[in-house]
Amino acid sequence: MAFKDKFKSIFLTEVEEKETESLPHPSNSPVVNTLPRVAASGEVNQKMVDALCEVLDEKNLEGPDYLEIKQASEALKSVLSDPAQRFQVAFASMKANFPKLTKQVILNSIDAYIKFLEEERQQGKFSLNNKRKKEIDDKEQLASKSKNEITEWQLEIERLKKQIEEINAKINAKQTEILTVQSQTSETKISLDKQENDFDKSVDYMINQLTTDKNLLNSILQ
Repeated sequence: MAFKDKFKSIFLTEVEEKETESLPHPSNSPVVNTLPRVAASGEVNQKMVDALCEVLDEKNLEGPDYLEIKQASEALKSVLSDPAQRFQVAFASMKANFPKLTKQVILNSIDAYIKFLEEERQQGKFSLNNKRKKEIDDKEQLASKSKNEITEWQLEIERLKKQIEEINAKINAKQTEILTVQSQTSETKISLDKQENDFDKSVDYMINQLTTDKNLLNSILQ
């Protein structure tokens, strides 16, 4: 097994077993796409575990420690079912070859690996938060801005509708005024036309009389 796969050899089997137990039985039913859940519950992800194992492999402490004890205990699974017994046997066997190996060395190495993982957690969360800000928060702000713009436009529409209603009312009033004026001017026009015709007739009448008298006088007077 390659050096970089040491931690994978420890965590791969346990995670796979857990995932296998939680997986539903396969069926011939078609997969139906559904909307994303509001909140997704966390679960062990083998790809993430593998990536973390690679980080631990790169930071593997020198000398025998928890990693070597764990690997040795895993090798004893076929003969010992009790994890505690496997650890005891593995520790005793390794201590025979490495006298400086102690319980505290093993525990300290576990703390170191936990520290490495917590550092990775923080880096991962930092990266995820940046991604969340870019792909969720910023887009939600944009959506919120769009909603506000829609609200403003709707208010503007209502304002314009009210303005249109007011203008229509003014138009109706002017149209009524026009009809009234047209009715009034029509009557006045008829009256004035009659007065003009009467005046013409009256003037014509008088002129005719005067012309008749003139002609008569002109013929009888010497």
